[in-house]
Amino acid sequence: MKFSKKIVRLVWGLLWLFSITMVVVWGLRLIYGDLWLPARYFNYFLPWLALLTLLGIIVSAIGHRRILAGVLTTFFLISAFPYFPLFLPQLDPPPHDAASLKVMSYSVMGRNKDYEAMAEVIKREKPDLLFLQEVAAENLQQGLAGMYGAGELYFTEGGGGMVSRYPLELLDSASPFAKVGVNTPFGRLTVWNIHTTKAIKNYLPQKKQVKALITEVSTTEGPVIVAGDFNATEQSDTYRRLREQLGNAHEQAGWGFGFTFPTPARGIGKVMPFIRIDHIFFSHHFQATEAKVLKESGGSDHRPITATLKLLW
Repeated sequence: MKFSKKIVRLVWGLLWLFSITMVVVWGLRLIYGDLWLPARYFNYFLPWLALLTLLGIIVSAIGHRRILAGVLTTFFLISAFPYFPLFLPQLDPPPHDAASLKVMSYSVMGRNKDYEAMAEVIKREKPDLLFLQEVAAENLQQGLAGMYGAGELYFTEGGGGMVSRYPLELLDSASPFAKVGVNTPFGRLTVWNIHTTKAIKNYLPQKKQVKALITEVSTTEGPVIVAGDFNATEQSDTYRRLREQLGNAHEQAGWGFGFTFPTPARGIGKVMPFIRIDHIFFSHHFQATEAKVLKESGGSDHRPITATLKLLW
């Protein structure tokens, strides 16, 4: 009996410790943002912390700990609120029309040399515009031959890997993003293929990169698409700054958490991906009608993502 009481006290103590820690971390995160290292870790695991909080609410309710249940419920509602719309029933996407683009972003992992497997993943989707990270597009040129039937395959040489059914013009190959012009039948697009530095140890380099990107995007006329491996989750300052300027495909047309990293190619991804760091953003000229995370990764540590973007004019 005494042993059981000790276990019960330990459970309530751990739940209170968890609650207080979450309140403190959330508050400091609001003050310091991603400049504070614990906040960056917090961003990665917030969906899972929200689910853990839900479990704590159930335990607290069963144990009639009203104050504890109230604190946990408040944190759960605040942290889980952005994800609620992603779990609503979805309508069937409209058919792909002449003014729509199927976009794919695929971070293939630098040490992954299975170009045949990568090409198979891509050819099954047949994207109109493909953003590749950690691989030169010419390495996949042979494997992707015939993807558009008799249509020509266009790709960038250097400056980030891009493949398209439409002619491409490399405008700027500066790292960490390549700026490319795409000449489509319904007008010219400007796109950026992104692969930012990792922010987990030092956020400032990524912040500088994204600031420069946003400056360029905000001064570019006409339709814009920005896609790639951002090494930043939907909870990060990086993501929020981009969302101030651009729409996001998964937010508009995706379902669920949309986790893209890691896959079994990384030891920690044996069970399932647990963070979303690959994104497709676009200007107000587009509307996302469909967004998916693919299950097959072609040997990469990232799952590829696709989106159908309908041009609004």
